[in-house]
Amino acid sequence: MKAITLRNAHTFVGLVIAIQLLMWTVSGLFFSLNPIARVRGETESTEPRSLDSATAYASPKVAIVELMAQGQDREVMSVLVRPHFDGAVYEIGYREQGYTQWATAGARSGLIRDPLDETEAVAVVRQDFSEPADTLAVDLITETAIGS
Repeated sequence: MKAITLRNAHTFVGLVIAIQLLMWTVSGLFFSLNPIARVRGETESTEPRSLDSATAYASPKVAIVELMAQGQDREVMSVLVRPHFDGAVYEIGYREQGYTQWATAGARSGLIRDPLDETEAVAVVRQDFSEPADTLAVDLITETAIGS
């Protein structure tokens, strides 16, 4: 009786492993036969926009001073200038109470911007994708599962 149980268990485990190996092979073939740009989804987005070098930008220090005045114990981790559909923004990464958070500031004014509203979020997404698509939902995410 014991030999039959072990044989059945061996057959079952072998079948599970064979299915897994088959799935790895099929997915590997899919990724190797398709252009890497398509696999990465790069064909779905537009070319990255460049910053206008003729535009005068405010110092990021203006935004950092305003951000620090809004809360206590904030530590600025990074400041990046990024193109935005209406110009450029400073993207400021900071830590507060052990959590990494982000703020954006207008690059021309240096003033901290409010979070994107629904209309602005849809406009940003539509500008970044090459194909027109319907908007199914827009959700404001205020925290992540990880918390940092």
